Amino acid sequence: LAHGGDEATACALLEKIATASDPSVAGRAIQILKGRYDSAGRQEDVLRVLDMALKVAPDDAGRAAVHRELATRLLDAGREVDAATHYASLVVLEPAEPAHLGHLRELAEKTSRHDLLADALARAAETIAQRNGDETLRLTFLVQAAYVRADVLRDAGGAITLYTLVLASPGAPNAVALP
Repeated sequence: LAHGGDEATACALLEKIATASDPSVAGRAIQILKGRYDSAGRQEDVLRVLDMALKVAPDDAGRAAVHRELATRLLDAGREVDAATHYASLVVLEPAEPAHLGHLRELAEKTSRHDLLADALARAAETIAQRNGDETLRLTFLVQAAYVRADVLRDAGGAITLYTLVLASPGAPNAVALP
């Protein structure tokens, strides 16, 4: 590729390699494509290959890094709703990181996508439970998700389901269970 070949042909080949079954090969092709597209100012193509990178990221840390970059690039492009979906994923992947939730809350307000916030909070609570994490944080996320469902989205059924999970949790402090 570095020996003077046609750029379009090289990128087309890299795009095909990026769909390879070997994630490390695909990941390397995606990194090369991202660099080429970024250098050429082809931001939509950069975003597209970053979406491809999510599929081959080796672990949660790798996926979180890609979501962070996508969220930042999408915000820079003025695509707040799209950025919010990536911050929602970050809240789920890294629930103990308060900055992700702060960004998601802000974008939910700006875009009226409170459903993304409620869903991310509930899924983050599941993540915490699966990792045997901080029970107080898990319950707090469930209560916050229930509040958004009830008071913002007017989804009483969804709120009841979430509040039921809180009340069913062994040892849930009353202050957390009933804000």
